[in-house]
Amino acid sequence: MKLYFATGCVGCLPPAVILCLFSQISPWSPVVIEAIAQVPRSIGYVSLTLTAVCVLIAWSVNKSQKLSLAVFWMLWWSILILGTATSVLALVHHPCFAVAFLAILGPALMYPMRFLAFPTRSSAEWMQAVWICTALAAAICIVVWAPWIILGFPGRQKWTDWPDPIRQLVSHYTITWKFAFVMWAAPPSIAFELMIVALVCWVRMKHVETNTQQNDIERQHGIIASLIKQLTAWLFVLFMLVWVCAALNATGTIQHNQKSEDMRQEVLGLAFLIFLGLALWTYDTLSQSCSHEELAHRVSSLRVVVETNNLLNNDWCRGFILLVGALPMAACIAFDSLFTFVRRTSTLEGWGLHFWADWRWSSVFVKALWLGVAYHGLVVGMGKVTVVLLSVVNEYVAGWPLFTVSAVMYTVALLLFLSPASPAMPIYMLMGIIMTSSAMQQGWDFVPAVAWASFIAFAMKLSFCVVAQKCIGGPCGSSVRIQHAVQIHTPYMRAVEELLIGSS
Repeated sequence: MKLYFATGCVGCLPPAVILCLFSQISPWSPVVIEAIAQVPRSIGYVSLTLTAVCVLIAWSVNKSQKLSLAVFWMLWWSILILGTATSVLALVHHPCFAVAFLAILGPALMYPMRFLAFPTRSSAEWMQAVWICTALAAAICIVVWAPWIILGFPGRQKWTDWPDPIRQLVSHYTITWKFAFVMWAAPPSIAFELMIVALVCWVRMKHVETNTQQNDIERQHGIIASLIKQLTAWLFVLFMLVWVCAALNATGTIQHNQKSEDMRQEVLGLAFLIFLGLALWTYDTLSQSCSHEELAHRVSSLRVVVETNNLLNNDWCRGFILLVGALPMAACIAFDSLFTFVRRTSTLEGWGLHFWADWRWSSVFVKALWLGVAYHGLVVGMGKVTVVLLSVVNEYVAGWPLFTVSAVMYTVALLLFLSPASPAMPIYMLMGIIMTSSAMQQGWDFVPAVAWASFIAFAMKLSFCVVAQKCIGGPCGSSVRIQHAVQIHTPYMRAVEELLIGSS
């Protein structure tokens, strides 16, 4: 009972503080937020810099020698305190990431409590207490938020409306529209994040229980990998839906003297951090039953890793990596040089250069330049040519009969689609605009005109699929040179073939 009480208090404390100080359901939040908004943004960046410096110091020292318990906990608490201060100071400017970090403080505080207060408890018992209390904290967030949404507050007309003090802060540009929206959605967002933590803790508990009951390490790793893959797949689908909703709601309408902002970048950023956290958590779970060297050997012997390494040995792939990742690679080189300078040794192997140190840079640079020219020539250039061509067609067919316009647009769009570099969106949009306008000029109503344009565009797309598969894919598919060029002989494609035509 003492274990559950302690983990419950620690797990519920950070969400309770967020709901009381930074959520719209609290009457104190406008005062707190207005005070935080007066703090200069530079102080938040200074705090972020100090946090990053502490992390780098801890990583570099731990790489050279094993940290003592006193030094480890001193660095751990310093990073946690500085991270918390940075998140509070960044609430006004980066609310999504700040709230996400503050919500994870509960499980983060359970980590030192595990070693300092309950060192004798078994791992299975500890993980059970953690996932139950974390799920309880998530349920409390929903229970607190639901009555506020259902019952409302004075002056509310829609369930998505904000309280008057929050609207005043937005109208006076004290806070941004994005921050106000995050304050409104904070309780369900925190509950979702805590439920993910509860799920991964439940998976760790099952792994520990299986580890104590069975000696088959391969089967244990298979179970944990299967559970993590299913969780990752569902999270990917969920984040895609959230991203699409964020894109659809980014209409730019004015609310309380501010434009409603786009949340797609925040959704992508949070998704990346969650998937990175899942990967690190999976690695930590699997490393409980085998060493780092053994785990690295098993991963490196996987067929997919071998094929990926073979693919990355191609200079065209390396040129593509250089083209899209030149800035992160430059940052890695700068940090590696700084780290080597600080350590005052030239024999230290830097972590940033180990996978591209043996590249043939002349060939890689040439391939990267050709890929950049091809991208701008095909994607950018072809896109502009397509838009201009469609505009010319629109000018010429403006006064033609509807069925003639439909036939011309069908033929032109089909020919354009045969070029892989042609952008689909302008083609669909112009087909809809031209045919809908032509139909309405001849007395059609708007809905039948849109339905007719949609039908022609759909028929054109299906016709293109038939032409591409029968007239291009069929004849080219029998060529051995083309089969080799598209890598049909690789294990990746053989696996896809087995999945598509296999009896199972």
